Amino acid sequence: MENDNKRMQKKAMKVMTQVTELVNSIEAGGIDVSEARRALDLARSFLKADNSTKAIQYAKKADGLARDKRERVKAANAGSQLCASCGAPVEAGWRACPKCGAKMG
Repeated sequence: MENDNKRMQKKAMKVMTQVTELVNSIEAGGIDVSEARRALDLARSFLKADNSTKAIQYAKKADGLARDKRERVKAANAGSQLCASCGAPVEAGWRACPKCGAKMG
């Protein structure tokens, strides 16, 4: 059982390190990643409390938040349209958002 806990902690640390590097690189590009940072802070708190499973979940959430933010900024800079429901980039003529399924008007 102890080996499983150590293995999960090691996995959580690896995931958190990778996500931290991603968040730092996106932030270095001038993009606000405060939501992703908050999720990473929660991941660290769960890891300190020996809850590696939750730590991994929140690290992955931070990853998704940072990547989504980067894509929205890229789309806005390229003049693309954004979904009114979730903010994902959409192209003219699409009937629905590929991310959330919202109908495009």
